[in-house]
Amino acid sequence: MHDSPKLTSFIALRANGWSLASIAREIDVPKSTLWEWDTKHQDEIYQLKHLQLERLQEKYLPTYEEELSRLRSYLDRIEAALEHSGFEHMQPGGLLQMALQLRSQLAKVRERLPMREEFVSDESVAQLAFTGRVTHQNAEELGQVLGPLELETENPKPDKTGRKGGGVKK
Repeated sequence: MHDSPKLTSFIALRANGWSLASIAREIDVPKSTLWEWDTKHQDEIYQLKHLQLERLQEKYLPTYEEELSRLRSYLDRIEAALEHSGFEHMQPGGLLQMALQLRSQLAKVRERLPMREEFVSDESVAQLAFTGRVTHQNAEELGQVLGPLELETENPKPDKTGRKGGGVKK
């Protein structure tokens, strides 16, 4: 019979991804015994592996709120550039594409949230904004949802009233 410290060491090493052969050399226990322990203690190994993975995620990956906040910050900055920039450094299409991609990522983040059935109605679903990439196939659909888009130009043309600034401002 093997003592408890060797079994504890086995579980910890196995949860860290060590092979049975490597563990056998490390703690001086035959592989056949380790095979039995692996089968018998698989739930404990899985739980320890899961806890270690969770600790690593907490240490190195952003939280859900941090990820959502950062994406929102990027989207705000890009949309501000779309509104206030003369587009000297970047083409409007590139900024628009980035904004739509960020909106798509935000939509995916929203989809991860569990929604209770009583909060979802056909009307609220029908009013959802368009998200995703604009392609030739869905450009017509986007035009129907948003209406015609006009970009402000550097040399505004007079509108019907004779004032300059014929482009649409938000």
